Amino acid sequence: MLPQPIQLAMFDMAGTTVNDKVDGHPLMVISMMRAFAKHGIELAPDLINKHRGKQKSEAIQTLLREVAELSPTDAERVGDGVYYDFLHELESNLSSISEIDGTTELFRHLKSKDIYIGVGSGFPRQVVQAIVSRLGWLDEGLLDYVGSAEQIGVGRPNPKMIHDAMERFNITDGSKVLKIGDTVVDIQEGKNAGAWTVAVLTGSQTEAQLMAAAPDYILSSIRELTTLIPR
Repeated sequence: MLPQPIQLAMFDMAGTTVNDKVDGHPLMVISMMRAFAKHGIELAPDLINKHRGKQKSEAIQTLLREVAELSPTDAERVGDGVYYDFLHELESNLSSISEIDGTTELFRHLKSKDIYIGVGSGFPRQVVQAIVSRLGWLDEGLLDYVGSAEQIGVGRPNPKMIHDAMERFNITDGSKVLKIGDTVVDIQEGKNAGAWTVAVLTGSQTEAQLMAAAPDYILSSIRELTTLIPR
């Protein structure tokens, strides 16, 4: 159980609340692999996994500099085309996604506790909106905040998205916030905001990787969050 009540629960999406596996890989990973391949660059899934949770245009630029050894100027030029193809791959595979088991039930539980619920992602804004619409969370009124790194203007681990949600709900104390995610940058984002942090093991990063980020709690999935916020 958390040592104090919270007012806001901020959830990551892919790998935390959204089951996004396509052909055995997370949606972000398979889309990135296919987009880069169209430009003659082969990427291993493990390399892409290191950049999960980050703003996607930023991740593409970084990968181009690291793997293709492009200059910042060339990486920006090539990156525009890769990003366009990445968006196309994402949108083409949205029909494959579903929620992580128990997500809607958990959201209903948190709403019954008068806790604000936010979701955020490094996915582009239109993809984030398409996902939450497809899963029905907006129709049921379960979400109070939907954010994307593109919309905020900066990616994780910068805590700006959490701060934006806090400001919307007049929350000034980070210890009243719980950040839940499946990547190291999720945990870093939460810590940078002064929030409690929960790592879940439903994503592609390992327990050892997540433990290195020193989250306050590690759970097998968000279904176990009711042990911290009991009924």
